[in-house]
Amino acid sequence: MFRSAMQKNPSQTINQVLSGDCGKLGTVLRRARYLRLLTETLRNQLPLSLRAHCSVTDIKDCTLVVCADSPAWANKLRFYAPTIVAHLRQQPQLGQLQHMRVKISPPLSAPAVNLAARPAAGSNTAAILEGCANAISDLHLKQALQRLANRARIAARE
Repeated sequence: MFRSAMQKNPSQTINQVLSGDCGKLGTVLRRARYLRLLTETLRNQLPLSLRAHCSVTDIKDCTLVVCADSPAWANKLRFYAPTIVAHLRQQPQLGQLQHMRVKISPPLSAPAVNLAARPAAGSNTAAILEGCANAISDLHLKQALQRLANRARIAARE
């Protein structure tokens, strides 16, 4: 399929193919642009804190399908659903819109953890671990807690 498209016009660059509006790829790209435009419109109707946590993934059967990246954000988004649907219905191409369905879709990658921002284990942590180790009769657990206490003491000195 791709080979036959390239044989018709072999001088096309990849940028020309991706920016083209013909064929199946063009249909997919137009759909992606449309969903991105709907996502921007949706986000403009939301509080700043909620905007980055949702996106439009589909529109079918008079229903706008929106994904949130956690159950907490999904619940907040559902609160705004009637307002969003009413606003979007004012646009000519969305006059038939009646419902908004919210799904949960976690982000594809976990957020980066800043190890420098985490509090370091201190002497207080070492004392707590040592106290727990002294109160435990299980030898293996006691030794593990003592090793952790020693590491916390070393980290506190650094």
